[in-house]
Amino acid sequence: MANRKPIMDQIHEYKNLVANVLNQVLEANLVENKADWILDTGASKHFCSNKELFQEFHEALDGECVFMGNSTTAEVLGKGKILLKLTSGKTLALIDALYVPSLRRNLISSSL
Repeated sequence: MANRKPIMDQIHEYKNLVANVLNQVLEANLVENKADWILDTGASKHFCSNKELFQEFHEALDGECVFMGNSTTAEVLGKGKILLKLTSGKTLALIDALYVPSLRRNLISSSL
């Protein structure tokens, strides 16, 4: 038992570990890269925050919005087709992808 750390030292180490993990998650969420795509199992549609990626684009109706996973809404400014070049050389077509400029990441719905 001489090798066991006192309980207060263990609690302090645990708190530091939790703080470090939370800081890393926070930093990851603050990074804004409009070219990154994430496969989202909870997304009902494809979402893109970069209008330049659309090959076909149609303006949205005024006031159109989507409900996000955190119970907020985000304004949809349009929809269209996006062609993504995959590392395999193939192209993935995202049809009726929604243009939501307020998103930090682009989302591919897993219900392809």
